[in-house]
Amino acid sequence: MRFGLLVPFRTLLNLESEVVGVHRKDAEIALRQAFEPIGDLEAVASLQIFAGNASGKLKTLSDDALPWFSRPIAAIALSDSWLEETHARKSGDEPDRSSPAGLGIVISQARVEIYDNTLAILSLTGDIDVDAIPPDWTADTFERYLSEFAEGLVAPLNNLLVMPAITRLEARKVDWPHKPYLMRPRQKYQIFFDLNDHDFPRWDESRSAFFWAHRVYQLDEDQRSESDLTSLLRLNEIRTYGLHGKDGSMVYTGSSIVRDESDLDAFLKASSLAQYFYCILDVLNDNQNEVYRALSAASTRRDVERLVPRFHRMENFVDYVFNEARDAEISLQGPRRRYFETLFKTFGMDHLADTLKSRDQLVRSRLDRKSFQVAKTDRRLLQFALFVLGATQVFNFVLDIFGYVKRPEPGQVPGLVDLFGWLAINLTFNAIILLVILGALYASFRRN
Repeated sequence: MRFGLLVPFRTLLNLESEVVGVHRKDAEIALRQAFEPIGDLEAVASLQIFAGNASGKLKTLSDDALPWFSRPIAAIALSDSWLEETHARKSGDEPDRSSPAGLGIVISQARVEIYDNTLAILSLTGDIDVDAIPPDWTADTFERYLSEFAEGLVAPLNNLLVMPAITRLEARKVDWPHKPYLMRPRQKYQIFFDLNDHDFPRWDESRSAFFWAHRVYQLDEDQRSESDLTSLLRLNEIRTYGLHGKDGSMVYTGSSIVRDESDLDAFLKASSLAQYFYCILDVLNDNQNEVYRALSAASTRRDVERLVPRFHRMENFVDYVFNEARDAEISLQGPRRRYFETLFKTFGMDHLADTLKSRDQLVRSRLDRKSFQVAKTDRRLLQFALFVLGATQVFNFVLDIFGYVKRPEPGQVPGLVDLFGWLAINLTFNAIILLVILGALYASFRRN
């Protein structure tokens, strides 16, 4: 059985997307220099920087005019030696899951697309010997095996393929004549701040970079009727709840079905792009929740001010990503566009985008309330200080009176000044200080 896997995973590569978009030619030169040493690795068969057709150059239906944002920074075809090593790699501790070869899995092609915004996609095709699958395996067991297999494949890719480029970029061993620099400073990410606590530039392999594995099975009509495969691949569930294409494809959330090899290739290309956008929105969703929780716990002006630029960058980025996804959709041709549209619906990206926008309003409201509360505290402190400052005039006045007061003489008309002659100066000033403090507190905390 022919199959494909789409495996998105996180990286530490976060460029200044707007800067790169403005200086495209310079960015391509700089990134080519950053990734250049990777092309000499034994695991790499070929390397392309900003792979794909430039916008507007549609000469055949095989071409796509993908916008700059949607094109991978680096597209890497992995070598036969890497594939051979993969076939020998252990995958789990269970006896029947000792290696992919033991289950009859043979990978024929593997490609890694490294995108901006801390994301990369591993795309691979291969064959599974259905007869080698243990007869007692359920659909859950089989899916978990493929997911663990995929997770094992992406585990070393960060440090093998991405870290050398990040190291060269951070050391500024590339030609870049502009300011600001094309890569954000380490551990100062505003949008993808969930990675700020991560070591840099080496990926900690004890921390899984794996998102999930989307399984694509190439099945003809006869194979789709086989009872063993029906249960193992959840074909009835996919038929019932998946989206059906005129070409015989069935697209579902975790597993999809295509009819022939050309459909499989087209599906993998479209799915790689769709997964990229969905993963961005998924990360934004989690980070947006984190900002909301942090705002709820913020108690000082410094805490609130630290979150403001983070929120505003995320707010702008949500709309930007969604617009770019729509732009990418209309830039695809042939079956790739149809698959992208179907995956867009299957993943519920419209709903996810709406959720992000709704929560954005909630975060904004919370930010406004927190800002008002912090400002209210500042206003109270200011009012207190102003009241105390004004009270110093009272101190000066009383002090002057004590300087001129004398004991009243016989026959003299008594007055208010004579009263101070009978008062102790320390007692008087203590009473005045107490009244000033009480008055300042009342002025600061009274209801408007």
